[in-house]
Amino acid sequence: MRIKRYQRLLCIVLILSLFISTSAYAEEETKLLPPGQSVSFNLEAGDPRGMLMASRIASITNNEDGTINASGQIIAHATLDYAMITLYLDKYDPDIEDWVNLSYIDTEFTLGEGDCDEAFMGAPSVSYTLTGEGIVPGYYYRLRGTYLAKKEGRRETAGAITDGVLLTKIK
Repeated sequence: MRIKRYQRLLCIVLILSLFISTSAYAEEETKLLPPGQSVSFNLEAGDPRGMLMASRIASITNNEDGTINASGQIIAHATLDYAMITLYLDKYDPDIEDWVNLSYIDTEFTLGEGDCDEAFMGAPSVSYTLTGEGIVPGYYYRLRGTYLAKKEGRRETAGAITDGVLLTKIK
């Protein structure tokens, strides 16, 4: 009799744990900006508990010549030893009403290498002009950035995402 009670209690606990531990994921809320608004700039504040990143920036610009300018930046609390910025270019597909990734660019920075002096490693940044196959006027594009910062063994990662900008070719 006692074993049946424990079995029943165990079943109830397992069933309840399924409901309690189910994760809910929020959908990315990206707006499609009105035609004529050629820049989407997103400054994301850092995690209040973070020790390295004060904020990060993702920006996408319709250059109005059929090209896109994409940029990302980490604003650090201190000079970083290492940073990586990955920028993902997404195109809005109206048929499926969702974003499709077209390409991405990883850029790594290490203190003391190349132009990565102490001043630069306090706010490392990248900027690219994007053109080519898949980048077609008349469609919306957005930029997603992932950011990694390292200093003295500590590591922080974060993201930022822009709204969708309509690519035009009027120049």
